[in-house]
Amino acid sequence: MAYKLADELLKEILSPPLLVPDDMFAHRGAVSPFSRVERSAADVLLVCKRWMRVGTPALYHTVVLRSMAQAKALASALRRCPDFGTYIRRLRVEGSYGEYIWQAVKTAPHITELCLSLTVYSDANVGGMVKSLDNLNPVHVTLTLSPEKRLHNKNQDSLVSALCRNIRGWPRLHSFSFSSSEVHIGERVPDYGTHPQLLDALCDSPSVEAVHANIFYTSRQFLCPQIVKLLQSRANLLFTLHSKYSSYSSIFDEVRRAVPKALHSRIVYLLKSKAETPRRKTLSSKATTQIEADFLPNPFFKPFDRMDTETRRKILLSIANNAFRRDKILKTRPFSMRPSCMSWYDTRYFDGEVASVWLQTSTEWASIAHSVLAEHIYFDSIDITELPKFIEVAEAANILRATRSIQFSDIPPSTQSKILSLTGDALVKATITASRLVYDSLKSSGCFGTVRSLELDSFHGHDVPDFVYLHGFSSLEELSLSISCYKKRFGAPKKVKIQVPRLRSITITHCPSPWLDSFAQVHSLPAWTTLDAMDHDNLKLLLQKRGGTVKSARIKMRSEYWEMMPELQTLEVHDEHFHPEYVPNSFSTQPSHDKLQTLKLHITSQRKRMRSARNRERCQQLLISCITHEKFPSLHTVQFVTKDEIWPTTEREIKKSMWPKLSEELDAQGITLLDHSGRAWRSRLQ
Repeated sequence: MAYKLADELLKEILSPPLLVPDDMFAHRGAVSPFSRVERSAADVLLVCKRWMRVGTPALYHTVVLRSMAQAKALASALRRCPDFGTYIRRLRVEGSYGEYIWQAVKTAPHITELCLSLTVYSDANVGGMVKSLDNLNPVHVTLTLSPEKRLHNKNQDSLVSALCRNIRGWPRLHSFSFSSSEVHIGERVPDYGTHPQLLDALCDSPSVEAVHANIFYTSRQFLCPQIVKLLQSRANLLFTLHSKYSSYSSIFDEVRRAVPKALHSRIVYLLKSKAETPRRKTLSSKATTQIEADFLPNPFFKPFDRMDTETRRKILLSIANNAFRRDKILKTRPFSMRPSCMSWYDTRYFDGEVASVWLQTSTEWASIAHSVLAEHIYFDSIDITELPKFIEVAEAANILRATRSIQFSDIPPSTQSKILSLTGDALVKATITASRLVYDSLKSSGCFGTVRSLELDSFHGHDVPDFVYLHGFSSLEELSLSISCYKKRFGAPKKVKIQVPRLRSITITHCPSPWLDSFAQVHSLPAWTTLDAMDHDNLKLLLQKRGGTVKSARIKMRSEYWEMMPELQTLEVHDEHFHPEYVPNSFSTQPSHDKLQTLKLHITSQRKRMRSARNRERCQQLLISCITHEKFPSLHTVQFVTKDEIWPTTEREIKKSMWPKLSEELDAQGITLLDHSGRAWRSRLQ
């Protein structure tokens, strides 16, 4: 059907995947966002010749050069078809690429936006870039990719001098943006501190109207002397200081105090942060008094007072459901948001600040809040004083019959038993103490057939936890063990066989070996497929007895475990002293595995010993020799889980890094190497 569309319609369809977003093109950080791109925008042009013809102008609209090979390819394409250069409107150059950049720029007279890096090393050729700056006439100029350490060489001085000269001569230059990263020179210094001549050049610019820079702790010593001169040089110039942290506002105040009051309106401070929010402006006492007078509370006001009680309760219940619940369930409980009143509800699921307001508004609203918040309950030792009051409310209103998840942390088993006796068959997730008293209460409440996730821990007042049989948990799918035991003696359970038909996942954080061995002897686990025991050592008996069905495991590096899991498909291994140089020694002792498909390793690439070329090459050769199809015929993915960036982001880093070559060697065997985010290596720079 595409052949029936007019060229104008086809151009609108093809433009979105081909055009580069503004925030990516003008990114001013220390790491290029294009280093993480996993697809090529030009792929859509390979469909047919018509798509190639219509989409080519959009493809050349924004040009990003990140390597010498890319610059050479662009120069070659523009040499064959010079008309393509007229399509270029935005140019991003992340290095100095000799005469190739000049050959491309001289055919592109319509470039209005330029983004370049001043990171130039002594072996670079900046002649082409200097001639390109003399030939350009941009409207917007952005600096990006500041180096980690200060560079001082003739090539960089030549490039900065050429940029300063052209800033004074470009008649259309409207805005100039400094890089948002810092250079380490004993202290962290922004690029307007390492190249102060750029600020002098902006003072002499005939047309610049906007300057953007990021503010840092060292900004005061570099901006204060120059900012007054810069603002006085042009009457309509606006200086914008960006920041990621609200704590930098004091530095902005110091910079602002160095400027005459008549120029304050031309300095703007923008705070952009996901983790923090700007401080709210406080009202004056006079304004606050006026607001309080206009909005006095009415103690007799009752929402929906003309409705009947049942209808009003349904409406308020719907409002509470939407007001309390978080958009995303948190992994940990935010203790900083604990309300001042009863905090028996789980603030991972509910907004504690909103809930506390409802609980203190009125008796009716508190009753509605109880019915909603009782769905997810969390008690720890901090809440121990609220337990009697909570139990009284729960018994009177019978609110625990609808509880879906309940968690106890350092709560006495007797108290847990009393609360669990009030729950009903809606309970699907529970964290309880490994105690027969708690276990019997859970059984009497009728939850055995509904609980799907169970976590067993130990109360700090009990040295030896009771052994808990999982008989009756017909719906149990996930089991987590976090049991501590300090006594050497442990009574083994009776020799019985109990089947847990649906249990598929076991997580072991802490568990005494006798307890775990008894668990393996007593329970039959026909559906068990997932094991997470990264911090536990003694798994031998458990895997010998029940490891035949395990398909996914997170364990420490132990050679005897491999043979006990013949159906294993995904393995994540970890050790406290895991290091790339030790990986081959560990793998050389491992038996082959026919069904292993995915291997995840905790490896750091930031250790000092990995910085030497000899150690990198040795580690690379040993890894290639150990991870082979002879040992793992079904292996297709190796992933480094540790959050270290293994893929190089610049052409210079590629020459020093061992990971691209290792990826290519594994790829030749049909094995894909991934980093912690799941990205594979793409050799787009070559």
